[in-house]
Amino acid sequence: MYKDYEIKLNAILDKHKGVQKVELGLVQDLIKETSKVSNQIKKMKQASDDFLNAKKEAISERKKSEEVKKKSFNIIDKVLKAAKNLGIDPFKIPEVKQLRTKQDELITEFQRVPFK
Repeated sequence: MYKDYEIKLNAILDKHKGVQKVELGLVQDLIKETSKVSNQIKKMKQASDDFLNAKKEAISERKKSEEVKKKSFNIIDKVLKAAKNLGIDPFKIPEVKQLRTKQDELITEFQRVPFK
């Protein structure tokens, strides 16, 4: 009778050893995944910080560009008026062409940063 209990007890213990191994394996999986998630959080935080800093800088540069754009259009207006008074075609002045080309480029860049 004692021998039967011993066999049953050993069977139960053997069964639990397998469970312990499975549980230990799951714990190791949890530890690995926790580490992966922690690393991904660091990467995502850095990417978010970089994005927010770039966005802030882009908004700042857009504001500066508004002033530059206004001043350049004012200068073009003055040149057009002065050229008209002198009877000169202002669009034959190379500097006018250059400034207008740069204004177009600035406007294109301005449109790439649609937020204020």
